[in-house]
Amino acid sequence: MDSFGRRMFRPRGGAGWRWAIYSLLSGAASLGAFFPSGVGFQQTEPFVDLPGLWQRICVLIGWTWLTVLALRLLRERRPRSPHVDAQIRS
Repeated sequence: MDSFGRRMFRPRGGAGWRWAIYSLLSGAASLGAFFPSGVGFQQTEPFVDLPGLWQRICVLIGWTWLTVLALRLLRERRPRSPHVDAQIRS
């Protein structure tokens, strides 16, 4: 886990701290939507009317973070050599 943290949050032209802030805000927002959802599904007022909406917001935040993570990791991949690209095109 430590090596994953170093890889994701290492300084890369200033992008490391932005990713850390985005991850923290995403986690906080996800938890912020999760708790009203759980309370609403327990039929507690005033959250009883919209627990499904809070649940969907929580899932949306989580999947968005995972998508951005996947795109970030794909962008980090080593570029292929021109020789490999020429073989693929032919």
